[in-house]
Amino acid sequence: MADLFKELKFALYLTLHPFDAYWDLKHEKRGSLRTAIVIFVLFNLVLVAENLFTGYIFGGRKNVDYNMFSTFWGTLGVMALFCVGNWGLTCLSDGKGTMYDICTATAYALVPYILIHIPMIFLSNFFVQREATFYAVFGLLATFWCAFLLLVSQIVTHQYTLFRALIVIFATFVAMMAMACLLILFVNLLQQVIVFASIIIEEIYLRIKY
Repeated sequence: MADLFKELKFALYLTLHPFDAYWDLKHEKRGSLRTAIVIFVLFNLVLVAENLFTGYIFGGRKNVDYNMFSTFWGTLGVMALFCVGNWGLTCLSDGKGTMYDICTATAYALVPYILIHIPMIFLSNFFVQREATFYAVFGLLATFWCAFLLLVSQIVTHQYTLFRALIVIFATFVAMMAMACLLILFVNLLQQVIVFASIIIEEIYLRIKY
């Protein structure tokens, strides 16, 4: 438990000193996949809390049938697609990071979103409409901060230049969309095969029976 607490403190340090911290994360083993999973779970809990507890004028509680598990599965799918896509591309472009490094570094990049959105969820219940700009600015800050950490993670983990890291991130998102399309096609084809097989089995059963 003490090690987990130290690693969570290191995650806070990483948000302000990303270049040094990402180097330590990979080479000095100051973080772990366990802590990355904890951060990812906290990120999902913040997303759930946003939907349930954000002030109504800022878009909270729109869907009374909201299913928190859909949030977890959605973010898990995006995370998996990003890590697999990035790993595949970096293997082809002389990246130095392993799948473990990519998963850990990506999860650590989510910390600013957690830190900023927790107080913003609370404050959104006291803000009025004219303070929406303030709320939106902090939301953008969280997004850009996470994006910056993700960029640094690519530079440090794979030992890329800035330009190469940007190209790889862009290519990763393209690969994610391609994999998602292939997955949807595969699931659709699998459903059709199952339906066809069930019809054949039912037809055989009826012929044997009668």
